[in-house]
Amino acid sequence: MPLFKMDSSKATPRDALYYVTRKDKAVAVKAINLFGDTIEEYEQQFKAIADYFGKDQSYEARKYYHFKLSPDPKDHVTPETLMDYATEMVEEHFSEYQSVIGIHKDNGVLHAHILVNAVSSLTGKKINLRNVEYAALKDSAC
Repeated sequence: MPLFKMDSSKATPRDALYYVTRKDKAVAVKAINLFGDTIEEYEQQFKAIADYFGKDQSYEARKYYHFKLSPDPKDHVTPETLMDYATEMVEEHFSEYQSVIGIHKDNGVLHAHILVNAVSSLTGKKINLRNVEYAALKDSAC
């Protein structure tokens, strides 16, 4: 059974984007609803969507969500399979949002980091994950 954790952040996504896409950690990276291939471009696009829809970008506003998906090592999941699974999770739950997926294998444990812009690029609505929604999201990861 996979482990699925979530954090949200009020900081700009630069450091998280850097971490998720680090060449010494990431064996694969995929951007969804984003153009380009640098953290600077991704960060600018996250901010541009929030600005376009007039979403609060103050320090207190959530800028993005960071999910970590860790399959059970007993399942012998490959990086390609995990990328497909993480992509399916994003498409099913966050298809309207800009996302970056990084597959890491540091510490010998394969896992996926998924960063999702807090603002929908289609509607401008912000993600609102209460405990019930988060529990359902975790259940769908199984």
